[in-house]
Amino acid sequence: MVERFKGFFDLHKGIRFVLFNIITSVGIFGGIVSLIVSGLAGMPMEQNVIIILAVIVLILSFYLANSRGLIGVASILICLLITDFLFPLMYFSGGGAYSGMPIWFVMGILFTFLLLEGKGFVLVLISEVVMTSVTLILGYLHPDWVTPIATEQGMCLDIWQSIMVIGIGIGIIIKFQTRNYDKLLRENEEKNEQLKYAIREAEEAQQQALDTSQAKSSFLANMSHEIRTPINAILGMDELLLREDLDDGIREYGENIQAAGQSLLSIVNDILDFSRIESGRLEIIPVEYGLASLIFDSYNMISLKARDKGLKMNMEFGDYLPSKLYGDEIRIRQVMINILNNAVKYTMEGSVTTRVTWDDKDGMLVIAVSDTGIGIARENIDKLFLSFSRVDEKRNRNIEGTGLGLTITKQMVELMGGTIEVESEYGKGSVFTLYIPQKIVDAENISGSIEQYRTTQHGEGYRTSFVTNGAQILAVDDVAMNLKVVKGLLAKTGIEIDVAFSGEECIERVSEKKYDLILMDHMMPRMDGIETLEKLKSEYADRLLDTPVIMLSANAIQGVREQYLASGFVDYLSKPVRGEALEKCIIKNINPEKITITIDADRSVVDPLGAMAGNEAEKESVSEEAVSVIDRICRLIPELDVEAGLEFCGGEEAFLEEMLREYAFSDRAAIIDEAYALVVGSGGKNLSDYQVQVHALKSSSATIGLMELSEQAKTLEMAAKNGDGEYVLKHNGETMAYYDKVVTIIRMVFGSEG
Repeated sequence: MVERFKGFFDLHKGIRFVLFNIITSVGIFGGIVSLIVSGLAGMPMEQNVIIILAVIVLILSFYLANSRGLIGVASILICLLITDFLFPLMYFSGGGAYSGMPIWFVMGILFTFLLLEGKGFVLVLISEVVMTSVTLILGYLHPDWVTPIATEQGMCLDIWQSIMVIGIGIGIIIKFQTRNYDKLLRENEEKNEQLKYAIREAEEAQQQALDTSQAKSSFLANMSHEIRTPINAILGMDELLLREDLDDGIREYGENIQAAGQSLLSIVNDILDFSRIESGRLEIIPVEYGLASLIFDSYNMISLKARDKGLKMNMEFGDYLPSKLYGDEIRIRQVMINILNNAVKYTMEGSVTTRVTWDDKDGMLVIAVSDTGIGIARENIDKLFLSFSRVDEKRNRNIEGTGLGLTITKQMVELMGGTIEVESEYGKGSVFTLYIPQKIVDAENISGSIEQYRTTQHGEGYRTSFVTNGAQILAVDDVAMNLKVVKGLLAKTGIEIDVAFSGEECIERVSEKKYDLILMDHMMPRMDGIETLEKLKSEYADRLLDTPVIMLSANAIQGVREQYLASGFVDYLSKPVRGEALEKCIIKNINPEKITITIDADRSVVDPLGAMAGNEAEKESVSEEAVSVIDRICRLIPELDVEAGLEFCGGEEAFLEEMLREYAFSDRAAIIDEAYALVVGSGGKNLSDYQVQVHALKSSSATIGLMELSEQAKTLEMAAKNGDGEYVLKHNGETMAYYDKVVTIIRMVFGSEG
């Protein structure tokens, strides 16, 4: 019985259910009290009948709500029968305004607000307001319709019982609501604490997942570097073996080692790129670049593989192609090679066609590669870009690959703000289209002449434009390799070149001799180029009369020329220095009596794509040994841009070989490590020496064609310049590991020369 009673007030059945039972219980109790008081107060019999009817309605409603679940019907029944019908009758039969009935009208309206919702609430409330208002107005206008309470004591007693019943009833409702609110508040606080705990757990789990992912990516990156170095060494040594006079069996083994090693190296490179992307360490670094060079460099890297398979390689161009663009040339070249390589890999016969167009409306470089290969089934196209996924595995089991190439390509394109689209017909071929946003630097249309690029860009080469009449210049740079470059580029001019490795040494040289021109590096330890010029002007102004000082710097940002000219330099050349630019600068600034304008017809240039300027005798002037050294280094360091290196070395392969040797054996790792130790010791704050050293690494790497390493060093230099010690601490190790690798490989090749 007790449990059944408690069930009437069980909050699990809903707050409206409990409120209904509280109000009807108060009403039934109040009705019983009213009957008792009515008898004591001598109320008319009809008043008692009406009270009994009200109690019966309340009991019936209680039954409908609790036994039949008709709480809505029961609530409306109470409002219409009691508040709108019985209460007005009780008002007129039980004393009117001079009784407790006005308070019961309040109880009726309160009941409506607590239990009804929606349209039913609105309609019932309107009916109650109308009926209550009409009852009170009629009682006022027709007081003779109201049966008064017989005695003043009875009137007071009726008002008292109404106040007590309604007051206690409302108090119970308020108490219930307050306790329920407090309970809900406590439950919400508990839930909030649980939610906070769950959020903390989720954050910890997320951080743990990120840490795990970063640890995995770091592990992959480190392992890729560790594995790639010995693979490069194996391939290099194998290449040296293949150049020996071997019997057919051993040669076949060597060739198999070479093929397997190249395949393994490709897989490791894919894993390295994938891990960089996953860990967020792959950065997009935009630069100015020539579109023709990008297209044909990518084409040439794949064309030999295509010819070996008997495939035809086609090139098509849109009506308009700008000559120079601004974007991440290295990444665009990489994704283009990936798509081309994929097309050749999955094409057994027929052709691979590359079409390059420019979308002027959206500022997009559009590269479409189509093939006549095996194609992709419609249901497999969505799987193409999933990591470690290869479609149609059964049919493609003999084709090498990790399933990462297209994943990396898509992610790189998206990092550059572009998209990649695929169209394919199973068994007939595929078309992969890259849309990459780029900015135009030079809008000259090269579409009509781009095919001539392979034969004209490197055909003639720059010839020495002057010879000296006793001119003497001083070249100042803290990197010996940069000084060798200057000497090499000017070797055939006959100009006499002194060198200085620091600002202090430059001042000492100038104190001893008057020079016709000074080439000054900017970023040097202790005293930079600008400080050196200021000191020269203050101490040796007389020796600088008629001696132009030219700034040589790898700072190629906008406005830097104006800054150098404002600092007192008469001209500025960006590093790596090109022979033509250097000679033009000297002709422009040196005393014309010191030089004679001429052309050295004996100078020849090697074409990195295979064509050589000059006659047959000139071709023979380049030693077979020099060509083989560069060729071996390229095999071991595929990212070495020989074309760029030759451009910076005046087109001479022998000179480029000398620069490669200088780069490897004047190892700067110890100097950079010493500067980096200061960064570590200061918590990433002492960055000035480090900035100078990575600046030197940037320019020397670019000089020999290691453009990717140069870009990494440039990023570190800019971070140091901007005071971003955190970036330096995070990325120095990766760049130095890359530097150590290339230095080790170049040393190994030169070591094998005896």
